[in-house]
Amino acid sequence: MPTVSLESVLGWAAQPVDFIKVDAQGLDAVVIASARSRLAQVRRFALEVISDDCDTLYEGQPRCSAVVTQAAQLGFEPASPVRCAPSPELRSSHWKKTAWGCASAL
Repeated sequence: MPTVSLESVLGWAAQPVDFIKVDAQGLDAVVIASARSRLAQVRRFALEVISDDCDTLYEGQPRCSAVVTQAAQLGFEPASPVRCAPSPELRSSHWKKTAWGCASAL
């Protein structure tokens, strides 16, 4: 399947981008990192990550803490507090449940 890097897409836009939403089946952080020299154009991004205490869904998929660390290395920080592993009381009520059992929006 033909692909285009986020760096190329941002080059075509040639202007600041307020928000990017990525859903790349476990490669979300790779997509963001592919923007390389154009990341300064991006104000915010959102993606889904697997909780630190869950099994990954895809081979090589990074867990929440690794994605937060990678985002920081790229110059981004969470817009709100991120909990990469829920406390036991949150697991049963507020933690987002998916078909696989664990996920967190970042």
